[in-house]
Amino acid sequence: MSAVALYIDADPNSLKSAPILRRGDFEKGIYVRQGSVTRGYNEPISNVHHMSAVSIRTWRLDWEVLENLAPASLTSAATKQQMYALIDAGRADFTLLEFSSAPGMVRVLEGIKLYPMPGVKVILPASQHFMISRHLPNANKVVRAINAGINALHTNGFIHQCLVNSGIINEQVRDWRILNPTEDQLTHQKTVPSN
Repeated sequence: MSAVALYIDADPNSLKSAPILRRGDFEKGIYVRQGSVTRGYNEPISNVHHMSAVSIRTWRLDWEVLENLAPASLTSAATKQQMYALIDAGRADFTLLEFSSAPGMVRVLEGIKLYPMPGVKVILPASQHFMISRHLPNANKVVRAINAGINALHTNGFIHQCLVNSGIINEQVRDWRILNPTEDQLTHQKTVPSN
């Protein structure tokens, strides 16, 4: 297969397309036990620094976000089930998970329910691209054609709608505060007046 959507950076034998998923498009929630949900309303979010996080170290982007959030501790779990169990047992306070489309955006695994902290979210610090082999005949022409298609699909809103339909973008959290905004988002926040 010559073109595969990947998180990884291009190697010297590959060309990278325009982003399909732009940096900052993929949002995740801070998921906690039910008793911890009210923390988002009653305590300043800076208290995430006093909370313990758990994730799977090989989830490179999640791990990077968690390290930058600087929780009190960061534990690596072997499996998703172990992550849920550690939070359920009170040995960790939170993890990062995709927002659920279920009522209350609850995530359930093996009977353990985790809930998003209201009002806050994080973004994954990477974009996704098609990687095209430089050895493919007319590789540069293929990349230009793919880029033209991707740009057209972004312009007409099709990719955004696909991301909403797939749950990568959850419209319910559109106005939630981003704990790790990109430089572009910081600039936008400074220039957009709040009411």
